[in-house]
Amino acid sequence: MALSGSDKLNKLKDEFGGCCLQCGETRYHVLEFHHTNPREHSKRPSWTVVRSWGWSRIQAEYGKETILVCRNCHGDIHHMMKQPVNYQDD
Repeated sequence: MALSGSDKLNKLKDEFGGCCLQCGETRYHVLEFHHTNPREHSKRPSWTVVRSWGWSRIQAEYGKETILVCRNCHGDIHHMMKQPVNYQDD
């Protein structure tokens, strides 16, 4: 049976350690991926595009320039970068 988009996202969070890299938060519903090289510069696809891909392709894509952080830390990172977070598609 194929994994749903949300199952893939949770599996990916598992592979990234299941907690925020900054503060250690473990509640999956507040964990997000941060692109360390902004997608606007790198032209990396958003989760909306990636979630339909096969698992190995997702792993390869998210293995590049991506960290797992909680929503608060993600907001702090973007605040320090003076770049707003696009929560709808990040």
